[in-house]
Amino acid sequence: MEKTKTLIAVGLLSLVLASRPAQAETAGEIEWTDSTRLALAQCFVGEAGWGAITEYSAIAHILKRRWQSIQEQPKYADWTFERMVRQYCAVHRVGSPTPRQVWVRRLPWGPLEGDPGFEETVKWHYFATQWDKIRDAVTMFEAGELRDPMPRAAHWGGPMDHGRLKNVKLLPGIVKSLEDGKKIQLQNYFYAPSSSRL
Repeated sequence: MEKTKTLIAVGLLSLVLASRPAQAETAGEIEWTDSTRLALAQCFVGEAGWGAITEYSAIAHILKRRWQSIQEQPKYADWTFERMVRQYCAVHRVGSPTPRQVWVRRLPWGPLEGDPGFEETVKWHYFATQWDKIRDAVTMFEAGELRDPMPRAAHWGGPMDHGRLKNVKLLPGIVKSLEDGKKIQLQNYFYAPSSSRL
């Protein structure tokens, strides 16, 4: 009888633990999978290029804020953080990707061990170390180790967004680098909401 109770208790505990990631994500915590990590890493390259850890952090924090802000809305109740990344980052969203977006989408969640489709003049192995650093940035963000360099930002974009985005104001693009504390100019434009809505 005791053995049966123990087996039932272990079984119930297993069910509870198995259901925790989904519950955590709906409560505003990200359920991390390799697919989620890859989507974010590819977004970093697509939106900010290589070696821009401070900008990666700003982008990741915006995505997390945007995802958390829609959690209470019924039409977004089933959205995971990964879905937010794939819907918001152009490299994942476009239906007709550019040649650059095609090779960014081919980057693996793992070491870069082959050419993802770079132009013929580009030696893929030169980017293997950079890709490792980008994956490290994702892991650091996941662990909560990357400070948010743009805590007021709700959007990022480029020159094409001037005048197109409504209810936002452009933020100064000079911030302290997460790597050495020196002031740097971010590549993208970052916007804060002029109202309370994201």
